Amino acid sequence: MVDPEFGGIYWAVDYQGNVTDSRKHVYAQAFAIYALSEYYRVTANADALNLANRLYQLIEKIGFFPERNAYGEEFNREWQEQPNEQLSENGVIADITMNTHLHVLEAYTNLYRVQPSEELRDRMVNLLTIFHEKIYDPTTHVLGVFFNTSWESLVDLTSYGHDIEASWLLDEAIHVLGLKNEAFNQMVMNIAYNIARHAVQPDGSLANEKEGDHLDLTKVWWVQVEAMVGFVNAFRHTKDEIFQERTLALWAYTKKHLIDPREGGEWYWSAEPNGEPTQRNIGGPWKAAYHNSRFCMEIMERVTK
Repeated sequence: MVDPEFGGIYWAVDYQGNVTDSRKHVYAQAFAIYALSEYYRVTANADALNLANRLYQLIEKIGFFPERNAYGEEFNREWQEQPNEQLSENGVIADITMNTHLHVLEAYTNLYRVQPSEELRDRMVNLLTIFHEKIYDPTTHVLGVFFNTSWESLVDLTSYGHDIEASWLLDEAIHVLGLKNEAFNQMVMNIAYNIARHAVQPDGSLANEKEGDHLDLTKVWWVQVEAMVGFVNAFRHTKDEIFQERTLALWAYTKKHLIDPREGGEWYWSAEPNGEPTQRNIGGPWKAAYHNSRFCMEIMERVTK
């Protein structure tokens, strides 16, 4: 998946390694750093760490725009910026997304675990500051999703899954850096409380998103599992029983409606408001075992400490 000529990770190759989509996206580079640094944690394979560092340098050299204080999104194979088709939805083409910034921070956090440096620390603190000053709304306690190059929000949208996922990933970055920043800590807890109080449905599940006055009640697999990690993380900080109650109800819902009970079954993509599985493929370009496997490992680690 590495482009030997122009550098970076292709968006997609087929099972034989033939390039099927040569676009370069900062989001994809970030996930490669995340994976490679995790692989290095397990194996101490120097090649993996070297590649992770090359991708990090590439993101910072080409993918970061100092004049915007923002990471870019989509580029062609030669690293020329182009419209962000891959990570734009809801009728807009976004120059800046919360999603990409979240996963760059996630990747940098893991890289910092295995190779801490002052430069990387500065980049992570800048990302946390971007979240606090540009993405987070201190009045509503929600995160903006899509922005133009001036950091103006493009759509009135709340992504409940991304918000609760962000709460624990932001907290993880703060913890790994050893930061003592009350404003960042308060942002993390405010986000978690907002989701616990306003996004959970009577059946224990988490709604998907809200655009304007429209509430999308599809129960997406990754939204549910990231919420459980986020709630457990918030409970460990606050000992507030609302987070424990939300986690247990959400786990009961997930076991009943999202885990595929058939022999050899994985997880359904989502459940409809009535609890029936959505008629979508179980796996595909945007669904693998990432979120649900990580959920299992994160919960195992957190509840046994």
